[in-house]
Amino acid sequence: MGSRDQSDVPGNRYSGQGDIGTVASNAADTVYQAFYRAPVAGKITAVNVWSSASQASDATNYRSLKLINRGLLGAGTLVMASNLGTASRAADTAQALTISTTAANLAMVAGDILAFLTTKVGDGVVINVAHIQVDYQMT
Repeated sequence: MGSRDQSDVPGNRYSGQGDIGTVASNAADTVYQAFYRAPVAGKITAVNVWSSASQASDATNYRSLKLINRGLLGAGTLVMASNLGTASRAADTAQALTISTTAANLAMVAGDILAFLTTKVGDGVVINVAHIQVDYQMT
């Protein structure tokens, strides 16, 4: 029996995963970490982040979290999904990022570089090594 490659059938859903390294609370105000290169054209349907360590945040000291499409050359700034970051996260518990309500912001083409951006507010917090899952539908 042969197998059939479904990767070119529109409507199929896939997940891309990657890891980012630790970001110290006293790190630069903004930190980009590329973690995934889109293998095909598609649109983002969900983004989740989790870590094996908990993270304590509050309304004064936190790091906002954003999924950024850096484009083919790694210089883009398009926000695909975000999370304010004021809520603490328990270890090994996925936290969903809110995907953009602008359809064009969810699009990616084959070769686009996706990056995780953290922005420090107040004293910031440590972002421990984290795992990111991006769910997308091929277009």
